[in-house]
Amino acid sequence: MVCFCLPSYCISTTLLTQHPRAFARDRGYPFPDTFSKVHPTLRIPVNAVLVTSAICIVINIIPVGSTVAFYAL
Repeated sequence: MVCFCLPSYCISTTLLTQHPRAFARDRGYPFPDTFSKVHPTLRIPVNAVLVTSAICIVINIIPVGSTVAFYAL
């Protein structure tokens, strides 16, 4: 199970990170300076990665608890 979930998590986090950063850069989020900031050494939007990771973890954990909750989304 972990062999299938980990690549899915990594791919979804990598692909979905740029959307919050671009939306924040265009002033679409409530705290745009926080989400659009790029780390100077790593050159990645760390705050956008953390938010995207949290959302992906929550969505990927739902099927573990209940299939009814998963299909309710």
